[in-house]
Amino acid sequence: MKCRRKIKCYLNIIVALLFVPQTKVLAQQVSSPGCQAQLNQPFAVINNIPTIQGPEIVDGDLQQVNTEEELLSGRPPYKQSAVRNIDNYWQMRVESNDVSSLSGKKVKYRVEPDNQVGNPFRNVNAIPIGDIKEYLTCSDGTVIVGGGLSLDFRELSMLLGGNYGAQIGICIPLKTPCDAF
Repeated sequence: MKCRRKIKCYLNIIVALLFVPQTKVLAQQVSSPGCQAQLNQPFAVINNIPTIQGPEIVDGDLQQVNTEEELLSGRPPYKQSAVRNIDNYWQMRVESNDVSSLSGKKVKYRVEPDNQVGNPFRNVNAIPIGDIKEYLTCSDGTVIVGGGLSLDFRELSMLLGGNYGAQIGICIPLKTPCDAF
């Protein structure tokens, strides 16, 4: 009798799980703060750098090796670098009268990698892409400006598979120069 009750109980639970509607979890997309951002405080628009794939690391120009001497004398099969261009990496809300002072000035980046073996951010050059651009004019007399970033990863033979991180500091020459950055 106890066995039948247990089976009946388990069957009721299974039926309940099958026919009771399940709750749905919805993902929320976070957008950039735009005109609600703090004044003169840059914020990253892109938080993840696309993955470096195998064909970007290994040189496709492979040669056939017939002897041990040829093998030892050959150059390593790694490319010189892998580049990631991010056209809209950062944005910042500024007063509209400050936009003209940014014209023709270059942003400086400082990469501070996490302390992990094989972290590709240890050997990267961060270079600004183009000039500072205007993205949006806000109704309160402010403007959203922004810029891009090119990451030139070097020493590809030292890379190890995995996920790595780094903090990328941004210096925008609005009120003070970025010479000491």
